[in-house]
Amino acid sequence: MTAGIRRLWTPEEDQQMLDWRAEGRTMVWIGAQLASNHPSISTRLAILNGQGHVRLSRTQQKALPPPPPPHPSKPGLRKCLCCGLTFPSSHAGNRICWRCKQRSVSDNHRFCPG
Repeated sequence: MTAGIRRLWTPEEDQQMLDWRAEGRTMVWIGAQLASNHPSISTRLAILNGQGHVRLSRTQQKALPPPPPPHPSKPGLRKCLCCGLTFPSSHAGNRICWRCKQRSVSDNHRFCPG
């Protein structure tokens, strides 16, 4: 498959992937059977199991209603204190998204680089 081209999965392939995974088959094995690579299989299975996500633009993300606040000690979606975008957080103490943390490290700033 050519890089950059998304594959359209058929309902039959989706069901076959789920069945094979339930049998304990590996992502690499399933990818070989369906002429795809294992990261694509892993992503598709996550979507089919309701764990995948769709990337939204900043405008689309800001238009969404805020998610309900998760329990403080549980993982959940939280709003970054720097950029304001929602990100997956491991606990309530994690309030700066990975992108802002990386930016602050590369710019030698504390958090919330302007």
